Amino acid sequence: MSDFANVKVHTQVKALTVLVLLGSLVAVWAMVGSSAQAQEPRPTLTPEPEAPVPPNPDTGGQAAPSLYTGPILKGRVLNLATGEPAGGITVVFVADGISVEVVANEAGEYAFEHLGTANGVLNVIPPQGSGLKPVTADVAVRPKTGIETIVNLGVTADGAGGPQLIPTVQLSPDSVGGGETMTITVLVKNTYPHAISDATVTNWLPARLVPVGIHSSTGNPYFSDNLAIAELGHLDAGSGASVEIVAQATGGRTATSALQGKVSFFYRENLAAQAQSFGQSNGAAPIVLPVTGVGLPVIGLALIAVILLAGWMRRRVGNNLKPS
Repeated sequence: MSDFANVKVHTQVKALTVLVLLGSLVAVWAMVGSSAQAQEPRPTLTPEPEAPVPPNPDTGGQAAPSLYTGPILKGRVLNLATGEPAGGITVVFVADGISVEVVANEAGEYAFEHLGTANGVLNVIPPQGSGLKPVTADVAVRPKTGIETIVNLGVTADGAGGPQLIPTVQLSPDSVGGGETMTITVLVKNTYPHAISDATVTNWLPARLVPVGIHSSTGNPYFSDNLAIAELGHLDAGSGASVEIVAQATGGRTATSALQGKVSFFYRENLAAQAQSFGQSNGAAPIVLPVTGVGLPVIGLALIAVILLAGWMRRRVGNNLKPS
């Protein structure tokens, strides 16, 4: 092989090395960017408690050694028309034989204590003549002993918008008769640039549906009587989760959309939201959203590009090495 061919081969080998290094740098950059996004600080409407909650007066005023022994249901109320806390708004919790009201303080904070553990619903009542209306209605929740349940609520005005993370619902099949089962698939996705915590999906099934099973792609799903609860927990930025609820119908044939109750989604960092409409999945398998960072697809594309470039350069070098 001539000196000219040698020089040409060495030049192409050097070019291949540079391309591989550039591809590796792109992949590293994507990983760093994805990690930085996942670690971005998040705003929190209801911060984590820094101290133990007050003692339970029902036990003689003695502080518990660790957790508060009574259920605590709390959160904040936000006015979406102004972006400010909605102090003075009445929050109502209604359960079987229970109806309790509290008024949010100037910071928009409300709290219920000693509710028991009965399933119930939360509503807000704006002042008459304020022009405000609730963002959600009948948010289903189950207070838990010794654990805070955080549900942030909101009021808004016409044209002021609503909460961002709205769950979507798919129903299958289109209709069911007595003894037949239907599947309710709830999809949620965290579109914020920060993680969210204590994420929970609830769906109160109507009396004509008998719970059969519940599954979620992450977290802890379970039934409490006819209330389906999926405690999804922590969701990274850009990640999502799915909840699949199976129930058996009673009575005559009915459209599944007429049997579906309100689906609520609440979490610590911002306002609770509810599904606006129900789609038909026509028996298709539920979509499980991947819990992953956005940087991973970029890394994959970068590595594929490096492999393709390396193969092309290898063929070029091989052709030049063939004896003429």
